[in-house]
Amino acid sequence: MVSSVTVIMPYVAITLLVVCCTNFRWSLSQWLLKNLITCRVPTKEQIADQKKREHVQAIEQNPSLRKKSFKKTDGPEEQLMLIPTAPEGLLQRVFFSEFDRLVFFVSVVAANLMLVQVLYLVQPEKRAQNGGVVLTCFAVVAAATAVSSLYRTQSNRLLTPAFERTLGQLAGGGSALCSLVVLFAIPSEFLDFELEQATAAFNKSLKSMHAQVPEIPVALLMGTLPIVAGILGGVAVAPAVRAVRCYMLATSPPDWAEGQLTKSFMTKASFHLNMVVPLAVVVLWVRPLVEQPLELSAELMVYLRAGATMLAGGLMLAMLRPQVQSFLDNGMVVWYENLHGTTTTSNQEKEKQAQYVRMHLELNNTMLCKAALQMFAPGVILVSFAALIWQKGVMTNELPADTAFLPAILFKSVFSFLAWWLCCMWTLASYTTLGMFRYGRLM
Repeated sequence: MVSSVTVIMPYVAITLLVVCCTNFRWSLSQWLLKNLITCRVPTKEQIADQKKREHVQAIEQNPSLRKKSFKKTDGPEEQLMLIPTAPEGLLQRVFFSEFDRLVFFVSVVAANLMLVQVLYLVQPEKRAQNGGVVLTCFAVVAAATAVSSLYRTQSNRLLTPAFERTLGQLAGGGSALCSLVVLFAIPSEFLDFELEQATAAFNKSLKSMHAQVPEIPVALLMGTLPIVAGILGGVAVAPAVRAVRCYMLATSPPDWAEGQLTKSFMTKASFHLNMVVPLAVVVLWVRPLVEQPLELSAELMVYLRAGATMLAGGLMLAMLRPQVQSFLDNGMVVWYENLHGTTTTSNQEKEKQAQYVRMHLELNNTMLCKAALQMFAPGVILVSFAALIWQKGVMTNELPADTAFLPAILFKSVFSFLAWWLCCMWTLASYTTLGMFRYGRLM
């Protein structure tokens, strides 16, 4: 008992340190979203006040202008205010609490994973006692919390259109059916998640505890995984579509926006890489494409697959601010196209357009934390899955399970399939949406 407490203490300590850093000393979630530029159409009163202030400043610099009245302003629909987000204002936004929770969980997972890796390297004689139960618990909870948060954003009737909710439900059903076909129809020579070995190890563990327990067939595991795969596919479609919209605006802005919405070379390269890496994760698990032609060992493939999954999730987390800013930049596009893209001359039509733009920008600003959550949660899921694959497949391979009777290979097999399937659905949704943009089906 004392030995177990000693092993687990470093993980408890680093978890408490993360709690202190992310919630008490600094607010990491507020820092991630502060100073993003939001767009608003000013009211007539705001424009008039601004012109008065400018006129007063001009008089102070040149007293001869005192007898001149200040110029009349253009209509509010012809002007745009660019306002940076304030950390204090984020606390009251919809879905900020869910976003803050995910930032905490992924910070804990990352900190515990680094600690596990350090102890694994410096204490090779104690690798069996790696205290990985803390990492396992937090990774599972982080992934489950991220999936739950995505489901809540998708089922929100106030901020989610009915079409988007229906699309998520259809995608979830299709995802479950397709994953069922993949598990039962595709041979292990093409895709091998070691589910049979995981089931055998689990049965052996059960037999060691209770000799009379009947064996669990691998078909039960293969029939249960599609339920989780369906949920993952259902909640991944909407974030993938939004990510592609942000990608298109960031990498191919309108001609008029060259000076306003142009991104740096590194930002554009990161957007491109963020589109490619999930596809690479999918390819790495297809044995005839990588493992067999290159004659790579099973141990090396575990490293590559876990590393690629971690890279895909880490990129999604790192791209949070550029993607959310691109989402907010869409408000400027709507404002400009309504101002210069129509030939309306009547005051009534102009008023309708101004009202539409104002409402669109207001909705865009309201959905800031929803967009942040949709961009962040898939990364949290992939990082959590990668941590479990890495820890169970690399560090505790051929070692006793660290959580009761659950063998390490069971974790590795289950979360390998779920990570691969999430990347499959993300890639399918992303490239389908990208093709619709390229061929003018979406604007």
